[in-house]
Amino acid sequence: MCPWLQFEAGNVKFFTDRLASRVPLRTLYWRDMIAIGTAASLACLAASLLLAASEAPIWLVVVVFLLPLPYNAFMWHCVWAGAAAVDGLARLIIRSTATIWLMIVLFV
Repeated sequence: MCPWLQFEAGNVKFFTDRLASRVPLRTLYWRDMIAIGTAASLACLAASLLLAASEAPIWLVVVVFLLPLPYNAFMWHCVWAGAAAVDGLARLIIRSTATIWLMIVLFV
């Protein structure tokens, strides 16, 4: 097998734990989605603004801006699925704020 196709157990475990809801919803929501996702989005926004100011090609600016999108969409999906275990109004609030957060980091 090619060495660049081999994954370490820790890398895959990060994603599988979140998909299987083995990470507490509070950690998934506040740390993984809000803190890390927002920080990644802001860093890529700053980098894309610097590229735009330096007259880089527009395709490069757009690619850099959209780099955190797969991670953010993945975290949104995991929070949405994890909120299914919560009842009533809390589920609605978690899912609504997660969706609003995704729209903000995507369009701002």
